[in-house]
Amino acid sequence: IAKDVESIFSRKVWLKSGGYIIIEHTEAMVVVDVNSGRYAAKREQEENSLKTNLEAAREIVRQLRLRDIGGIIVVDFIDMIDPKNSKKVYDAMKTELRNDRAKSNILPLSDFGIMQITRERIRPSLMQRMGDQCPACGGTGVVQARFTTINQIERWLRKFALQQKVPFQQLDLHVSPTVLEPMRNSDMKTEMKWFLQHLVFVRIKADESLRSDDFRFYNRKHGTDITAEFN
Repeated sequence: IAKDVESIFSRKVWLKSGGYIIIEHTEAMVVVDVNSGRYAAKREQEENSLKTNLEAAREIVRQLRLRDIGGIIVVDFIDMIDPKNSKKVYDAMKTELRNDRAKSNILPLSDFGIMQITRERIRPSLMQRMGDQCPACGGTGVVQARFTTINQIERWLRKFALQQKVPFQQLDLHVSPTVLEPMRNSDMKTEMKWFLQHLVFVRIKADESLRSDDFRFYNRKHGTDITAEFN
């Protein structure tokens, strides 16, 4: 049971044959990618691909049940040359889905090895019920590069200095610790560089509540957030 629970929250699920499947959740569908995970000699490739795909078909249906996945599921199986082998995988998937309490429809593999499945959504998936959105990426799976955020900060400062035209103002900048790190490791102290460029005193603070693509500027005298005023 513990192993099953662990697999529910993993993108990668290993197969006994040495292959694995990758399960990706998107806004519109769930995408499953089947991989052999190891090299096979050319004469054995078709046989190994069939073996891995058949094992993957069983595991995919098992994961659909475990994770309560419904809606559109697209499976990218390992390419096979023989149409008879594609039919075997399709038949295996149909057999596995017959024992599933949720209603489903399945289409045969396309020429590109893609199978489309629709499965009745009885309730939100286990990932949605038991998982929290990633605070770093907001659920996208991708975080903005730190130097992109630093460039945005420097554009903000240029705009602030041009519009204010009052030298020696004092600001507090709050950034994610991951963004602060390269600032601290630069050749010239970042606060000094910005002062020489814009004649603005900036005190930089790490803020664990901020994502790596976010930052906040505060007027140090009044403590007010002025970020939106100069974006």
